[in-house]
Amino acid sequence: MNLTARVIKKLLRTQPLGRAISKTLHLVGADQFSRASSIYSGFAPENVPICIPLSNGTQKTVHMASALGSDYVVKSIWKHGWLGHEAPLPLVFARLAERAKVILGVGANSGLYEIIAAAVSNDSTMYAFEPFPPAIRWLNHNIKLNHFEQRIQVIERAVSDEVGTAKLYIPEKRFGDTLETSASLNATFREKHSEVVEVPVTTLDLFVEKHEIDRVDILRADVESAEDSVLRGAENILAIMKPWVLIEVLDSAKLDDLERMRREHNYRVFWLTETGLVEKETVCYSPESPNQLLCPKDKYDLLRQLLPELAIT
Repeated sequence: MNLTARVIKKLLRTQPLGRAISKTLHLVGADQFSRASSIYSGFAPENVPICIPLSNGTQKTVHMASALGSDYVVKSIWKHGWLGHEAPLPLVFARLAERAKVILGVGANSGLYEIIAAAVSNDSTMYAFEPFPPAIRWLNHNIKLNHFEQRIQVIERAVSDEVGTAKLYIPEKRFGDTLETSASLNATFREKHSEVVEVPVTTLDLFVEKHEIDRVDILRADVESAEDSVLRGAENILAIMKPWVLIEVLDSAKLDDLERMRREHNYRVFWLTETGLVEKETVCYSPESPNQLLCPKDKYDLLRQLLPELAIT
């Protein structure tokens, strides 16, 4: 690294000067340079544009609030592009969502995947389940920001395999004033908690039955090691509607339960890696590939058609 580059990086890391430089670049329309400088300054604009490429070669642009700089997910997208968070999950999700009519998003947080789904399909309905009040606030904000109020329904509930109430454990803040993405019904997911919130809980099977929903095309769950409970409460959906299932599999996941449901409902499992989708014989944990796709066996050929950009092995 030459002397000039080292000096520039030092300036950008110096606050508040660094953020002022990145903000100025953004205000004058030099977003490419603003994004690059933000990697060091930590700046993110109030509303971050997200450009989503569609399968037909066009693109859709949506916006998400940086939540006063507290939304780590949105800030990552600002710095690194729309695949800057959990790649290649956003691409896989977007391609599946283009053909979807009904999507269940469990653990919606501030709504990245719900916003993506509404952008890529004009006639789908998203049900966004989120019990954490600060996340609900920004989820609703982002829905209104993009005028998706008729497309995305926010369900202020946690999802599990039983109906009632449960304790939502909010991890101790480790990175300053950041919008929490790791709240969980699992008390042991984090060693320390900043607070515990009592929240209403439903099951997806009951929700679908109660609202007379006759199809589910995608079920996405990111609930910090409680994915097995979500799927146990959705076994009728898995058995009858055969949705694509996108889940996060962490080291504390109940792998035996996840594998039992995968096998009984006739799904294949794929790790989502940076180089493509890699099929595995069973549901298993990978620190490099926590996001995994459960594909109904009869949809394997369709999966290959929908994702020509990615290798599937």
